[in-house]
This record gives sequence, structure tokens and C-alpha cells, in this order.
Amino acid sequence: MVQLPLVAWLAIMWSLLWGTFTPGNLISGLVVGLVLTLAFPLPPLDIGLRFHPAGIVRLVARFSKDLVLATLRVSGQILSPGPLPCAILELPLRSRSDLMLTVTTLVVQSVPGSTVVEIRRETSTLYLHVLGAGDEAAMEAAQREVLEQEERVVRAFGTAEQIARFGGAGGERGGRRAHRGSGGARA
Repeated sequence: MVQLPLVAWLAIMWSLLWGTFTPGNLISGLVVGLVLTLAFPLPPLDIGLRFHPAGIVRLVARFSKDLVLATLRVSGQILSPGPLPCAILELPLRSRSDLMLTVTTLVVQSVPGSTVVEIRRETSTLYLHVLGAGDEAAMEAAQREVLEQEERVVRAFGTAEQIARFGGAGGERGGRRAHRGSGGARA
């Protein structure tokens, strides 16, 4: 069986190696790609990525809102006098997919106020440094935000099986440990 995306990618790489995109280079690249995929067949690779347009729209809309609100919140925290409370949260995610772990980490990392300091792939656990997490309520809010973000990522890019795991009320795996600290005195 011929994998057409692989043949197309090989044709593009062939043209890049020749340095020009001419019809002759693309056609010869397609022929070379076809011969290579037939001579050296690879097993199909399913990375578990699906596109759900409604989920993607919700993810992008909420991510944009979170980005603006978090920027304002962090700016207020930085400009206020006194120490800035912070915490390190250990947060196991519900999805066990490497792809969902990676995308969730990228989305969480991109929103100001929290930084992923460590990832445990074996347990799908994120370790987050969270600004403004001086009390239990703030740590619970940070945990809830990350788990909701994970759910939006899975609903945008996950398989039907992965999405079905989120059919209930969210946090079935929601254990968390926290280590509090202080950002120290400010100038």
C-alpha cells in the first residue's frame, strides 16, 4: 500500500535537494518517492491526532481569553507591593497520550503565571511553578485551569476514545501536591 502523504513529503524533499521547484523536479520526486515507498514499505504511523473543528475553536477562543486575563493578573501581581507568593504543583493529567501531554504542556506554558518545570511522561504528570498561589484556593484554581485546558486540548485533537474519557465531570484523576514558597522581597 502506498502512503501518499509520505510520497508527497519525499517529492518536496527531492525538490529541495535540487534547489528549485520545477514541474520536472516535482514529477521526478514523486516517482522517486513512489519507488522508495514500494521498495521499502513502512508501517502506517498513527500518532492519534484528529481535528475537531468545534473543539479547536473552543480551545483557541478560551486560550486567547486566558492569555489576556493571565497577562493582566500577572502584571497586577508584579506591580503590587510585598512578596509574591508562589507554589510548585504536582499535577497528574488524565490523558495518557504523549501527543496530548505535549500539546497540553505547550498551551499551559504559553499562558503567563505558570511555568512547566518538569514533565513525567510515565505518569503524565506536570510540575508547575505557579505565581500568586499563596493559599489553597489559588492552588485549586490553578489545578482546575490546567485540567480544563487539558480537556479542551483532548476535545480539539484527541481520538474518540480519548474524548470519551472526559465525558464525565472532569477531574477523575485530580490528585495534587503543592510546595509553597515566596517570591521574596521586591525592590
